[in-house]
Amino acid sequence: GSTYDVSGEGAFEQSQALLAAIESEFTLGLIPILPPIIVFALIICKVPNIPTFAIDIVLGVLESVFLQGYTLNEVCTAMFSGFRMDDNPVIGDVLNYSGMNGMTSIMILIIFASAFGGIVKILGIIDALLNKIFSESSSKGKVTFAGAVIHTVCFLITGAYYAVNSILAP
Repeated sequence: GSTYDVSGEGAFEQSQALLAAIESEFTLGLIPILPPIIVFALIICKVPNIPTFAIDIVLGVLESVFLQGYTLNEVCTAMFSGFRMDDNPVIGDVLNYSGMNGMTSIMILIIFASAFGGIVKILGIIDALLNKIFSESSSKGKVTFAGAVIHTVCFLITGAYYAVNSILAP
């Protein structure tokens, strides 16, 4: 975790030191900000998620290799094992992360929760529960409350919002 406190005394000096360290290690300017701008444009144009992520990854790799001066091997290692900047502790404290390897446990949880949610949906458990609750609800307030309760229960059972979405989506 970062040791920078931007709310107390010396916050301006800490942020200036961090900015100076970033400027000493990376090429900054308009070109490095283009990948996020392009991603926002793709999202606004409603380009599907997978192509948008793929384009962003390619742009990030190209920027890292051709603008920032990293080798393709260093970039691939950073994507899978995490970015490491041990020679500059000011930046390393902020930027050192674990890459895709660090996300594996979360991804496994999401995959299994989604699979469990799919099973629950296919068995018709949720449809039966929803039909029972909504057939006995006589007001908008009761329907809203019942929907919130069902959403919460599904989240507690599966442990992942993605699974709740797959269960309750039409």
